[in-house]
Amino acid sequence: MTFADQIREHQARCQPHLLRLRLLARGEASTTAPAQIAAEVREATNAVLAEAKAAIGTALAAADRRRKPATEAFLRARLARLADAADGAVNAARGGHAPALRSRLRRFDELTSAIWTVQDAVCGQVPLTRPGPDVPEHHPERVRGGSAALAADRAAAGRPSQFPRRGLSPG
Repeated sequence: MTFADQIREHQARCQPHLLRLRLLARGEASTTAPAQIAAEVREATNAVLAEAKAAIGTALAAADRRRKPATEAFLRARLARLADAADGAVNAARGGHAPALRSRLRRFDELTSAIWTVQDAVCGQVPLTRPGPDVPEHHPERVRGGSAALAADRAAAGRPSQFPRRGLSPG
């Protein structure tokens, strides 16, 4: 099993917990007592945090030895932000503040997605996204030709374009 496969396995284990949090964010438990909602949020966020932490270990094992200290510091900072978002969601649930809970759970979901993206990139499986056509004129990617140049680079590397051309036939 590759490092990327191991990270995907951690991601898959998070899906039921993230789904439950999304349902809570949509107000699915509006008639449930705040203490019970807080317990559900705490349980789900702790499960996601545990999987994210385990995936960080996997990503660090795959990281380039020279860049490992910087990668570790970056991933640990991302994990700390995720833990802070989890604490905020639990506190909002405990206080019975539905709008604050929705906001905190959306933030937790966004940070979870971001940490998976970073971990995948560390393992070299997912290319980092680059600026699209709305890049300022002075930006280096605009100078190179913007998204069309990036699409050509990706095609040359055998990867599908993240910036499909509109109105043009493939090729």
